Amino acid sequence: MKSIDVLVSVAPFEPLSVIERSVSSIMGLEHPDMDMQIFYRVAGMPRTDERIRYLQDRQVNVIMRENPTGGKAGALNNAINNINTGSYYTSLFDVDSRPDSNFLVECIRALESSPAAALATGIRYVTNADVSRTTRLVSAEYQILTHAYRLFDWSGAFKPFNGIIGVIYSSAFRDMHIDEGKLCEDFDIMQRIYIRGNITVFTKRTGVGEQAPLTITELYKQRIRWISGGFEAIGNLTSIIGSNAKMRVKLTMLAVIVLPLFMPLFIPLLPAYVPQIWKQSDGLKDLVIKTTGVAMSALMLQLCALVAIYKIVMGKNIEWVAANRTEA
Repeated sequence: MKSIDVLVSVAPFEPLSVIERSVSSIMGLEHPDMDMQIFYRVAGMPRTDERIRYLQDRQVNVIMRENPTGGKAGALNNAINNINTGSYYTSLFDVDSRPDSNFLVECIRALESSPAAALATGIRYVTNADVSRTTRLVSAEYQILTHAYRLFDWSGAFKPFNGIIGVIYSSAFRDMHIDEGKLCEDFDIMQRIYIRGNITVFTKRTGVGEQAPLTITELYKQRIRWISGGFEAIGNLTSIIGSNAKMRVKLTMLAVIVLPLFMPLFIPLLPAYVPQIWKQSDGLKDLVIKTTGVAMSALMLQLCALVAIYKIVMGKNIEWVAANRTEA
């Protein structure tokens, strides 16, 4: 019988309510004919913390990191070094991830459908879309990203998923030492998967929800860090060009890095996508907010790209900001 390890990252600022919802969601995952072990990687919390006690009471495995340096990359490295279950698959989630019940089943099916695949994931959607105008904006962005992922998957292009949420072969995960100094470890991992000759795959048969930033300030700072991580990946240019990846992968990998600088050029295409946004809108007012927000987001992404370049050139610190959560 094959087995799967499910790893969930928990930052020091996460409230108990979010952790409770996470455990309920993860325990509800279907895993027929497969042994599943659940691990929560917890950083920066004392052993007496009520959140630790809750996890222990639910009888999930808890991996403690008293020193939270290295962020999510450090937590992943800690998991790689401390989990030796011999599992065949590993599934990675954040604590705000709310996967559909069939997420593991469908991602494994997608993973095994392609010999070159190393990571599989599904549709992303926002679970707190109704909280603020910012979350509505991000929700509309995710709709557009879903169609972009489908296009990239169909064409065999590089797919830069926003976060390594999905299922990966454990052998590939265990061989992966993640650079804790990277600004955006997710993009670095995706890039390394393709440089090694593997690919990521996308399935529309399942999905996973996650929380969006609540305010425009949080979103702005998040995007600067993400874009800076992409620019940082230019340092791997020699490895990209010299890799065995297909030429379309190399070109789209480089295109994705510089794309934020040119996002306003796509605003004239937005009206063609309004019918899709309408399908997920709660009335005309919501449609206007989302559509206007996406157009403004394109301008903001260009601004964030310019700020990121300035910060990198001037050697200024790229700020990582703890996310505020809703009760979801």
